[in-house]
Amino acid sequence: MQGACLLQNKEQSEERIAFLLCEADYIINKAPGPDILPGIIDEDIIGISYRKLDIILYGLEKKYSISKIARISGLTYNEIKRVIEIIDKSEYLRKWPVMF
Repeated sequence: MQGACLLQNKEQSEERIAFLLCEADYIINKAPGPDILPGIIDEDIIGISYRKLDIILYGLEKKYSISKIARISGLTYNEIKRVIEIIDKSEYLRKWPVMF
């Protein structure tokens, strides 16, 4: 009886591992987006690809000027300015709330 129980647990474990691996693959390969708006991805909402966003954020992190980021990356002034606006408008989300 104990052997059958171990076999069943092993099979269940293998099924669970397979399920988790499939879920992990789905999560890793899924384009980021709001769950309340199926079919819409973050890049559509932001209006810029993650590749471009990474380049802009890297330049801003290095304290490069907008013109230097544009010159090095080939991105437009408007694309860079848009990212800066998003960062500025979402600043409050990165701060602790004021407690009284």
